[in-house]
Amino acid sequence: MGTKIKLLLVEDDQPTADEFASFFAKLPSFHMLEVVDGATAAFRIIVKDAPSIVIVDISLREGDGIELIENIVSAKDLQVSPCIIVITAITTDAIHNKLYELGVSYIFGKDEPDFGPGSIAEYLIEIQDSLPHNKG
Repeated sequence: MGTKIKLLLVEDDQPTADEFASFFAKLPSFHMLEVVDGATAAFRIIVKDAPSIVIVDISLREGDGIELIENIVSAKDLQVSPCIIVITAITTDAIHNKLYELGVSYIFGKDEPDFGPGSIAEYLIEIQDSLPHNKG
């Protein structure tokens, strides 16, 4: 088997965070680096550990997901420019348009009936060949 795909979850809702961490821990293709609930901690991990995927909620305990995404996009010295997946209960077109303009790969609405780690894993498995890889 090849190298596991590094994943970072940025989510402040503990039940959601636990559900995602438990689910992805069972998948042999993925390695959950960490689960954090704030933008500053998340960016530190992105710089240090170079995840290929960042799953981020818009509403966080510290900072917000949009701010984090803007920092990721504007950073020039990242080892990897991660694939960014947003999970959110915010459903306004203006927010979604802004997120896509920033380069977000996909937005999963928390209010969708099929929302959960399984639907996100299915999407990631579909696109895994195009995911960014570590430079070393």
